[in-house]
Order: sequence, then structure tokens, then C-alpha cells
Amino acid sequence: MNPMLKAVSGLILLFPLPTALQAHLRRFHNTLGAPRRVVPFDTHSTLAAPHSQDHEPVSMHTRGRLDVKLPLHFKRLAADELCFGDCAPFQPAPAWPRHPGTQSVRTGDVKLDDGSHTHGDLFVHGDLHIGHHARINGGITVDGDVKVGAGTHISGGIIARGTLFIGPGARVSGPLLSHRQVVLSPRSVIGLWHQPASVTAPKVLLDSGCRVFGCVAASEHGWAGSNVGSLQ
Repeated sequence: MNPMLKAVSGLILLFPLPTALQAHLRRFHNTLGAPRRVVPFDTHSTLAAPHSQDHEPVSMHTRGRLDVKLPLHFKRLAADELCFGDCAPFQPAPAWPRHPGTQSVRTGDVKLDDGSHTHGDLFVHGDLHIGHHARINGGITVDGDVKVGAGTHISGGIIARGTLFIGPGARVSGPLLSHRQVVLSPRSVIGLWHQPASVTAPKVLLDSGCRVFGCVAASEHGWAGSNVGSLQ
């Protein structure tokens, strides 16, 4: 077997690496209990799953853009830009000014209408449903489930005790944290080039076409594939 493939223990990295960089691949470190492959390479690279279905979940940390071929069973992936499956060309969203100190606390289930605009941080003691093409200028903390509609933009992060669902084409500039599960739909974008974010939950499901600037970590089960919404 090619020494390069041995070094990555079954992962297929579809780009050539100089000998000096291959040495870095053999330095295994881990902050989550599994080996992490460090690839100091500022360019596009591609990650595909091994042919065997019995492989361990992938843990990898690289620099630059990492194109992830589907399907892939993973534990932790980190890069400047993670593209899962077929990603459309990235179009940066306009920056919004934050409104620090503005807060809204709501009790019970909350629904925000399609096209609505909300300024400031939002705290919900219940479930939260955000309509399509809404705008939230702030962060969100929810005791229950969160559903973000298609095309909605959120300038902060989201913390949820329940399931966190990000709809098609939605953008969240801050991190996502769920105590249960995160689902990213096609064309959804998490984080920014200049502001990396993380997606963290026991279970993380990523659909083809979603993009993350930063890190994705699943403590129990991470899966990137097509039509992941049907796996909930």
C-alpha cells in the first residue's frame, strides 16, 4: 500500500503532499479521544471515506478548504472551510451591525413569521420556529427545539437543549450547540471566513451542499450524506 495511505489509516486524501508534510500526518493528537490528523496545507483538499463500511468515524483537522465527498461517517472535522458534497459557489452575505445589550425573553413556544426582523438576543423557554427569509440580529438560546426556515439569516449563534434544524439556504454566523441533534440542510452556511464557528451535538447530520467555516463535532454519531432529513 502507498505509504501516504498508511499514514492516514484508511482515509483517502486526494491531493499530493511533499515528504515533509507527510511527516506531519504521522503526528497524531486528539482533544476528543480519537486520533486527529493534522495537515498543514493551505489549499483545496478532498476527503473521501474508505471503501470498507467498517471503518472508524473520521477525525481530521486541516487548513484551507476541505471538500468532503459523501457519504461519510465522522466524529470531528475542522478546516477554514468545510464543503459537504456539491457546494454552490459561495456568496458572502452583507455584514450586519450587532446590537449589544438588547435582549428578549419569551415563555412558551414561539413562532417568528416569514420575513420578520428581530434585533437583539432572544431567549425562549419552549420551542422556537423561525419562518422563511427572516432576519435575526443577535444570538438565540432555547430550552426546546429550534427550526430555522429556508433563507433565514442569523448574525449570532444558537444554543438549544433539543434538536436544532437549519433549513435550506439559511445562514448562521455564530456557533451551533445542541444537547441532542443538529441537522444542516442543503446550501446552509455556518460561520464566516473571518469568524470561524463550530457545530457541536451528540448527533450531527449534514446534507449535501451545506458549508461550515470552522469545526463540526459529533460525540455520538456524525453523518454527511444526501437527504439526511429523512434520518431524523
